[in-house]
Amino acid sequence: MDLRLKEVFPFFESALVSKIIEKGTIRMFSPGEELIREGQFIKSFPLILSGLIKITRQSKEGNELLLYYLKEKEVCSVSLTCCLNQKVSKIRAVAETETQAILLKTNLLEDWISTYPTWKQFVMQSIQSRFQELLETVDNIAFLRMYERLVKYFTDRFQFKWT
Repeated sequence: MDLRLKEVFPFFESALVSKIIEKGTIRMFSPGEELIREGQFIKSFPLILSGLIKITRQSKEGNELLLYYLKEKEVCSVSLTCCLNQKVSKIRAVAETETQAILLKTNLLEDWISTYPTWKQFVMQSIQSRFQELLETVDNIAFLRMYERLVKYFTDRFQFKWT
């Protein structure tokens, strides 16, 4: 586990890697398995080692809106913000493929932000990346025609599925 963690997150300092190994729980998720439900308090959040997680929101009518995918080397930014603010989850996370993740308790998040510079940078980059995706989505809705959005959606989906 130590070697795999260092391969996936080579930018984390050694002390942080040791803490993740000490405090984390490795978990395998099967395709279709739910990691996070909307409306639940998040007790732990996943660092993705391999696989693909789909992050969505659901309407009251049951319609699903794809927000983004999590892949290797990523963490769910929305769940991090819920953890920091001690709010219920606003998203649903479901494994799309066989996925290996390290689950970390939410109480570690804030302490590690102030203790480990690489963790703080990782969390901030994750949030910034998702914000950038949100802006791109708004731009696509505002400035692209429907067929252009469909081409982009399928191109992005194919890329995430097979990389």
